[in-house]
Amino acid sequence: NSLGAIGIKLQSDGTLTVDTGKLDDAINDNFDAVKRIFADIGTSTSTGIAFKSLSDTTQPGSFGVQITTPAERATITGAQAISGAGITTDENLTFTVGEKNFSVIITAGSTIAQAVSRLNEIFNDEGVLLEASDDSGSLKIQTVDYGSAESFSVVSDQDGAVNTQLGIGTTLLSDNGVNVSGLINGQVGTGLGQLLSGADGTGAEGLELLITSQSPLSGTITVSRGVTGRLINSIDSITDTSNGLIKTKSDSLTNRIDDLDDQLDRLNTRLGRQEAALRRQFTGLEVRLSGIQNQGNFLLTQLASLTQSFGTRRF
Repeated sequence: NSLGAIGIKLQSDGTLTVDTGKLDDAINDNFDAVKRIFADIGTSTSTGIAFKSLSDTTQPGSFGVQITTPAERATITGAQAISGAGITTDENLTFTVGEKNFSVIITAGSTIAQAVSRLNEIFNDEGVLLEASDDSGSLKIQTVDYGSAESFSVVSDQDGAVNTQLGIGTTLLSDNGVNVSGLINGQVGTGLGQLLSGADGTGAEGLELLITSQSPLSGTITVSRGVTGRLINSIDSITDTSNGLIKTKSDSLTNRIDDLDDQLDRLNTRLGRQEAALRRQFTGLEVRLSGIQNQGNFLLTQLASLTQSFGTRRF
């Protein structure tokens, strides 16, 4: 029930080692047990309820299953058994399957076996999913698949009330299939043909069951997730583009970079304002220095004038 039991071990450096001899022995001794380690498995208490698949939202565990309505195929059956001598008159059956219409002639003298064989041959040639069979001497025609999406119609050119013909009759006969319906863990499942799926938002979400029973029944399905499924889920949790670990880390780093860019913008704006203030102060200082220099030049001119005036005066 573990990788170690079949010779697969995880090393301290993160690598795996495989004891091929032990693995081969495990496969030869109990292949199903080895399969359960790797694959998603479902076991049922009823032969009419089979595990088909699960999704990453399905919770491992046991689920009660109650089938209220089994799936049905679209079915039309002749009104009575055909005489052992076969039909007495050629009979033309006209079928409608979806958008397709076609006719089949069953010749006089054909027995139930020959009529079934002829119909199945034409169904195959026409590419329609219908099949004919002998139902205790009566002609039975059914869709191959189950569910409400399956339907067909048929009408004959001969009376259906006598056992010397096929029993279909001159009145158009039609039928539709039925989807399976039932509960999984007490919640109404979604039926599609013979498939019953667990309800969204429950532990059975994503669980698909194949219901082959032809009558209502109950049972229990137990599902377990193998190593492969757990590994895929782990990888998904890391690589998911919406909320995976890589996306979360990337978003965090992007937000941090954006914050730093905002701080840098604010700092540049602040430095710009300080630079402008310093330039204004420097300009004012230059103006004041220029004024002082002009005053100095004026004083020097006056002093020179006085010196010259005193130098030329006579006593």
